[in-house]
Amino acid sequence: IYVEIPRFTIGSLLALSFVFFNSKREIERRYYRNPKMKISVLIPGHNDSKVLAKTVLSVHEQTMKPSQIIIVNDGSTDDTDRICQELVKQGLITHYVKARARGGKNPALNAGLAMVEHDFVMAADADTTFDRDAFAIAASYFDDPRVAAVGGNVRVRNNWESMITAVQHINYSISISLGRMLSYMLGFFLVTSGAFGMYRTKAIRDVGGWDIGPGEDSDLPTRFKLAKWKIRFAPFAVSR
Repeated sequence: IYVEIPRFTIGSLLALSFVFFNSKREIERRYYRNPKMKISVLIPGHNDSKVLAKTVLSVHEQTMKPSQIIIVNDGSTDDTDRICQELVKQGLITHYVKARARGGKNPALNAGLAMVEHDFVMAADADTTFDRDAFAIAASYFDDPRVAAVGGNVRVRNNWESMITAVQHINYSISISLGRMLSYMLGFFLVTSGAFGMYRTKAIRDVGGWDIGPGEDSDLPTRFKLAKWKIRFAPFAVSR
């Protein structure tokens, strides 16, 4: 009562003030267009055959459409390979990489990074969908040439389906939406969600790609910060 309620009340008021004073600029980001900016989408996955196609279709529904979509099959043992082959035949993905054995998410990301052809790359989980203006909003932050990464907001898709999903929705709203907005406002935002992170390709390659091991959410942004790059949080660029 004495610690948590004041903490979240003050945090919520600060977040609301941030949204209020930046609302005009945030609305403009939804309609961002830069014909010279081309985006590659990198999706690593392991045993995601049931959700992968939905993620790819969500990418194609973006108002700012990507120029390249790469899927890395990280040693899946389900129908992921068949689904990916069908997506290739349908022209829904441009590159497909199949690993014989599972190596982990970060090695899969690095394998896909080697095939990235454009100056900006979007890294996403294979079970994530996006609001249709999510890419445009995130891309708008790269007008600043010193920005290396933009972290999107992550919410629960089926938030009111059950008591468990409702509690998870509340947890995400506090720990991700509110928590990351506050850390961004205070100047120590060092997390780009593994489900939704957009990067400057040169910056990733300059710091050596993703480190082999867990914690890609904060490892890469920390190395960006040490290399004097900037990291931004896009609260209205939403994935679910």
